[in-house]
Amino acid sequence: MGSITVGALSAPLAFGAMSLVAGSRFPGTGDRMNWKLLILAGVVASVINSVGQRLVLGARFPSGDAFRVMAVYALGDLVGLVVTMVVLMMIFRWIRTAER
Repeated sequence: MGSITVGALSAPLAFGAMSLVAGSRFPGTGDRMNWKLLILAGVVASVINSVGQRLVLGARFPSGDAFRVMAVYALGDLVGLVVTMVVLMMIFRWIRTAER
C-alpha cells in the first residue's frame, strides 16, 4: 500500500514544486506548453518516486542494491514519460490536421 501511495503522490509533489520554482513558465499557464519544463517535472517526480520507493521497500532489498533499484525505478519512469509524450504529440498533431 505504501508503494502505491508514493507513486501516486510523486507527480503532484513534483508539479507543485515546479510551479513554485518556474512560476508562469510552468506547463499549462501560457498559450503553448513548455515541453522542456514538463520533462524536468517528470525527472523530479521520478527522483521523488525512486527515493520514496526505496524508503518504503528498503527492507526488501539489500543496502548494496539501493542505487541500482532506484536507477531502475527512475529509468522506467522516464522511459514511460517520453513514450507517452511522443504518442500524445502524434495524437494531438493528427487531431489538429483533421480539424483543418
